[in-house]
Amino acid sequence: MANPTRRAVLAGAGAALAAGALPGVARGRAREASSWWQGELVHLLPVANHERIRMKASFRAPLGNVPRLAVDGRTHEGARSGSSGRFWQFDVGGLPPATTHTLQLVDAGGEPLCDPWPLKTFPAPEVEVDSFRVAIYTCAGGDEARGAAEGLPEAVPKALRQRFFRRALDHAPDAVIAVGDQIYVDRETG
Repeated sequence: MANPTRRAVLAGAGAALAAGALPGVARGRAREASSWWQGELVHLLPVANHERIRMKASFRAPLGNVPRLAVDGRTHEGARSGSSGRFWQFDVGGLPPATTHTLQLVDAGGEPLCDPWPLKTFPAPEVEVDSFRVAIYTCAGGDEARGAAEGLPEAVPKALRQRFFRRALDHAPDAVIAVGDQIYVDRETG
């Protein structure tokens, strides 16, 4: 079987990252020098290609003003994706390929809503790459209490899912793909 082209991998893959799975992130934790501060952010669901980053973000409570996504210091206004003001989406195009960008969510006044994080765009479609490392995880769990109450198989505890994810990140993947309902269940259960 022939190796899939980079274009085929990109067409079928998105990088999805739940903020709750980032190292050192825990609800209610005070900011520490060695941990990533998530503020009121619940999830980040980013997708990138060679020239664009699209992202959805959810917050614990509705935001009073339109948030902005700062990409390398330049801000881009979010678009509400729900009626309550808790869910927002961002679409930033015209980015250079194969570049690590610094992203940060900020409020309308420029105050941080969370700590910054890196996200790399893919190489341009015409560029041949020597390697491509991807971390894929699927059906990584669910609501442990709900599953037990409904007589379903035991779910993988959230803390263990986070540990698996941190371990995958230790291998420096070029992309991460998360498949399954665990993202939505984690959002509902905090």
